[in-house]
Amino acid sequence: MSEKRTKAVKVNKNKPSVGSIFTALAFILIGIMMCIFRGESMTIGIMIIGGIVLAYGIANIVAKNVVMGIILTVIGALVLFGGFGSTMLTIMTVFLGVCLIVRGAYAITFGFKTGSVFGFLMGGLTIVVGILLIIDPWVTSEILPIIIGVTFIIDGFVALFNK
Repeated sequence: MSEKRTKAVKVNKNKPSVGSIFTALAFILIGIMMCIFRGESMTIGIMIIGGIVLAYGIANIVAKNVVMGIILTVIGALVLFGGFGSTMLTIMTVFLGVCLIVRGAYAITFGFKTGSVFGFLMGGLTIVVGILLIIDPWVTSEILPIIIGVTFIIDGFVALFNK
């Protein structure tokens, strides 16, 4: 009996894949668009979330999870068609503030464990931004698209040039 030998495929880890290049460029483009079209990007983001919640509600109804489906469908429809976008924006901004505070606390803890001054400082800055988001979501929501946009741009460039 003859045995077939398979050749190992060499993967060049220094060369990014086409998919990762596309994703990185998409992040950069979305980041630039969020910085330029701040108000529109927040409105579009809220509409997308409303649409996702509406679709998820309908899917729950189809899957015979009727109570949750009705609740999600009503919430999604209210966000999309009921003018509750500003309420949704406030809720999302406060939620993001809480997430940033938790993330900052984690970064500070990690900074202490590893002795990373950068981790400690970034954790503190993240907590400050989280607190600002909670204290005044409307003022902060005006700069939120810029913060998210710049983060997308940085992430895109890091992914593009990361070797």
